[in-house]
Amino acid sequence: MHPEVTNVALIQCTSPFLKVRYLEELLKKFEPSTDCVFSVTRSYKLRWRRDASRRGAVVPVNFNPERRPRRQDWDGELLEAGMFYVARRELLLKGRFQNDRCQVVEIEPGDVLEIDTVEDLELARVMD
Repeated sequence: MHPEVTNVALIQCTSPFLKVRYLEELLKKFEPSTDCVFSVTRSYKLRWRRDASRRGAVVPVNFNPERRPRRQDWDGELLEAGMFYVARRELLLKGRFQNDRCQVVEIEPGDVLEIDTVEDLELARVMD
């Protein structure tokens, strides 16, 4: 890596609904005390997984079924949106892009689409 490079940004071309305001927010949040900033979106989905140690039983991941939350009653979860990442050189030299000194830019759910398949591309064309 060139010694004059202090920060590296990765803007994903597979995220077609990137808006200027998201990048402006990224720049505001990339303060001296911050090592990285990346995009997230909020999800209110209740997640389950198969537990191999319980013979493939389906178990909740992010909630307690005895106190099943209503969407209106919880803050949800932040999921990486994959739209952009920016990190300091020192962090990258450690082989990492994120650490515990990160900030996030929350992306509106309607703007989060990663084009990884032909079907994703067709959906993006319809949404545009």
